[in-house]
Amino acid sequence: MYSSHAHNLQHGIVEAASGMDYEEYLKRFVWEPAGMFATQFDVPSRVVQNRGRGYVRGASGRFIHPPPEDPSYKYAGGGIISNVEDLVRFAIAINDGRLLAPETVAEMHRSQLEPGIRQIDPSSPDGLGDPIEHEQALAWFIRTDQAGRRYPSHTGTVKGTRSFLANFDEYGVAVALQTNALPFDSARYGEAIAQMFLP
Repeated sequence: MYSSHAHNLQHGIVEAASGMDYEEYLKRFVWEPAGMFATQFDVPSRVVQNRGRGYVRGASGRFIHPPPEDPSYKYAGGGIISNVEDLVRFAIAINDGRLLAPETVAEMHRSQLEPGIRQIDPSSPDGLGDPIEHEQALAWFIRTDQAGRRYPSHTGTVKGTRSFLANFDEYGVAVALQTNALPFDSARYGEAIAQMFLP
């Protein structure tokens, strides 16, 4: 089951195994080989040109600023800032084999959980949440579009912003969206954009 906490543990594992700072490791082995030069940790004190600011709907229905958050406790699980160009470059680098071997990508995209599995939700009467509506791979959500095409995707939400990356790798189509106003169904719109380029 997807877990931001599991990604935070991955952060520590990578640092322990590599002997490198996690951000430096990502720069050297992921971001630079993929050409992702606008991607970095969301360090609140850094001056980042064109850094977006998120908004959420308050109780009145009007947009408000979300509470400030320092994401340093969860860089791997929700503390990286990027832009749509770099997200598409990331998908292309995966597809081109610049980041991982094809057999590693196949294993990463292999379904681990089928739709219908229910997550734990202590606030619900039976302790379980709504069933997931997609297949779950290793950190990727495997969705199916209206034409029956399966594709890995991921959505990230933090501080009133949301990003979405869909990778129709079999067709050479990658779509990235970012928004700074929530709620927003990024998967729905991202998939609709992909349809304009798919056979």
